[in-house]
Amino acid sequence: AVLCSKISAHLPEKLAKIIQYLYQREDHIFHSSQASTAITLIFDECELETVEKIINPEYTIYSKKGCAAIKIISPMGIVDQPGIFAYILNLLANVGINLLSVSVSNTEMMLLVDRKDEVKAFDVLKNEIDRLRKIASA
Repeated sequence: AVLCSKISAHLPEKLAKIIQYLYQREDHIFHSSQASTAITLIFDECELETVEKIINPEYTIYSKKGCAAIKIISPMGIVDQPGIFAYILNLLANVGINLLSVSVSNTEMMLLVDRKDEVKAFDVLKNEIDRLRKIASA
């Protein structure tokens, strides 16, 4: 699930509760990205009701179930490759896949798609990675 919340003065306290709660779960999923006025949280959809209660529903901008997260683990050199993120996003756009959220760090790229597009997005990305590996090893 994805939940986007307004930032409030109590956000650090609420995030601590959410992290503590989610990390007690056996298969915890948690990812966050923060902008200047809102924070986006990605976690297992079965936890949406609890997370939204902790955040406080009045601060929720939107929430959505039925999402799939695709994580691309990046070799360190990939972030130095000009246009690599645009290239990846373009691959998915060219086959009609809408991205609900994108988050990038030095070690990974997290793409959030509608669950109906999960397999197609994965296949497009895997096929391109395999193709590029063949070119690099030739």
